[in-house]
Amino acid sequence: FKMIRALQSHEVEVMLEAGNAFYKEGKFPGTFCNATFTRRMWSLIEYGPGTVIASFTPENEFQGALAATVCDCPFTGDRMSVEMFWFILPKFRGGTAGVRLLQAFDDWSRSNGAKRAAMIHLVGETEGVEKARLSALYERMGFFPVEINYVKDYAT
Repeated sequence: FKMIRALQSHEVEVMLEAGNAFYKEGKFPGTFCNATFTRRMWSLIEYGPGTVIASFTPENEFQGALAATVCDCPFTGDRMSVEMFWFILPKFRGGTAGVRLLQAFDDWSRSNGAKRAAMIHLVGETEGVEKARLSALYERMGFFPVEINYVKDYAT
């Protein structure tokens, strides 16, 4: 049995390995900053409006997490939830931790009054994650594609 639960703000450092790996796998521009990531996750939990939901093994080993926020849709005014970070450490992929985090996000979104939820889908290759399977999972859970995010790096 794998434990899924909201992290407390004093626990966010358990996410550093996952944050670094996510940043590397996503091929984001710039340099990952441990202090910034930790501070942002801490702030999300302490001040909201958001959450960090984490998955642990029965031995309490961190497997991965999903961070999300809620906001008012700029087009409709409806409350919506937006995933900011969803990552399972590679050694734990292939099990149910990722799906269980997604289900917990869905539950959290509904309990926070969201009328809709948005998930991000990286376009690059991600170790151990097949894009087609991820798209199929999203669609089975009722998500549908809306847009692609383009990034321009001014630092280079």
